[in-house]
Formats: sequence, structure tokens, C-alpha cells
Amino acid sequence: MDEILRIAICEDEEVSRKLTLGLIHKIEQEVNIESFTDGSSFLSEFYRGKYDLILMDIFMPGITGVETVKRIRKIDDTVPITFLTSSAEHALDGYKYHVDRYLIKPLQAAQLKEVLEFAHEVLHKSSIPITCDRKEVFVPLSSILYLEQTDHYVIFHLTEDRDLITTGKISALLQNLPSPDFVQCHQSYCVNIRKATDFDIELRTLTMENGGTVYIRRQDVSRIRALWDEIHSPIQI
Repeated sequence: MDEILRIAICEDEEVSRKLTLGLIHKIEQEVNIESFTDGSSFLSEFYRGKYDLILMDIFMPGITGVETVKRIRKIDDTVPITFLTSSAEHALDGYKYHVDRYLIKPLQAAQLKEVLEFAHEVLHKSSIPITCDRKEVFVPLSSILYLEQTDHYVIFHLTEDRDLITTGKISALLQNLPSPDFVQCHQSYCVNIRKATDFDIELRTLTMENGGTVYIRRQDVSRIRALWDEIHSPIQI
């Protein structure tokens, strides 16, 4: 399946932001982009696994790009981050917080293309191979909402209202899925806890980003509650 990048742009200058958006759309046929004008608004929406690439301006009102990246890295140390800047004076800060690239404004298409290609490489490595319609496909882990067992088949419920079906058992697939993000909460369900939007302890259910409902075994309620509380606690701004 084609890997559709989910990109966040945090840039307070409207002209630069529109230029970046335009260049990305020229390079990528299909892409999901969210734009922010300051670090605080970005952090209020951010959680680990939400984006495949973050383009971060350094000089912004309020929380600077450097401080924003510092807080990102406390909960996500793998997402590719590229600084957008008019100079390289903060290069040491970038190395300290594992920023992957620097792009000097105004951005050039060739340099931005390299950044997008790197993000695709990282995304491909963060995928699980499955057999679907007799073909091997790589499913990005970040696109998986939950797995559902039906007889001898497993349904991958994905973002963008997509489903993939493969043969096998959830228990076997779970060995290739990272914990604690992916957890089997029922004999018929394995959930990406980061893609849950609501937890109902009385009904013992999780509501997923696509509106789907995942049921939790009684003996797993406390464990799922602890994971939910840990993952969905807000970032301190």
C-alpha cells in the first residue's frame, strides 16, 4: 500500500508556511498536513505516533521551536524532525534533541524532497508486512487503529477509513507489533491504544479514531486504564 505521510508544519510566518505547503504538494501526490502557528498550539494536539514528519520553525512567539522540540522528545524520540530557520546558529541544539535536518529559508524543492524521502524511509521501516490478496504489503504501524479477529482472518482497521484482511491469528501478529502501544485487550481485539479517543470503564470499551468500538476483557480493564492514563496525560506547556 502507498505510504501517505502525515506531516505537521509549525511556522508562524504565513508566507513561509504557504510556500512550504505548496512545495510539499508539488512533491507528494497525496499527503496529510496539519499547520500550526506556535509551539503551544502544536503541543496541545501532539502525541507520540501522530505524525511521520515535523517541520519546525525555530523562531516563533511564545515557546521557541527549540523548546518545543525539547518537549516533543520527552515523549517521542523517533519521529523525524526538521528545523526551518534563517540561520544555522542553533545547530548544536538540534543535535542535542536529535533533529534530523536543517532547512534554510526560503526553502528549496530539492532539499525538501530529501526530507520527505527520509520520512518515507523511516515510515517504511516502521511497518508490518502482511499478505493481502496474495500480495505482500507493508502496513505503517502509525496507520493501524486496531485488529479484529474473525474466524481465521484478521481485519486491520486503518486510518482514512481503510481496512485490510489477512489470514492468521492476532496472537501471532502481536509479536511483530511494539508494546505498550499495541495491546490485546480481548480475544478478538488488539488495539493501538494511542488511536483511542475515549475509554468507558463501566462499559469496558475503547472508542477509536474512526468511531469503532473495541471491547475489553474484565481482567484487562485495570491494565488498559493504566496505559490510557499514561499515554493520554497532557503535555505540560
